[in-house]
Amino acid sequence: MRCLIDSIENNGVKFETGDEGIICLPKSLLPDGAREGDIVDITNGRITLCPDETQKRRTQITKLMDGMWE
Repeated sequence: MRCLIDSIENNGVKFETGDEGIICLPKSLLPDGAREGDIVDITNGRITLCPDETQKRRTQITKLMDGMWE
């Protein structure tokens, strides 16, 4: 399942899952380098970073933000 890291707080992480809402998991499951806003894949209890999808999403958001100020 593809998710967005919504927030990292104390020992927990909140993930936005799209249609399914929000799930919370222990921070200890995150891979090194994970940060808020990253797209991850959660499969069989393993969390993997998706850097290409993260960059694509950030680029889309930047374009939307630029369009708001024109």
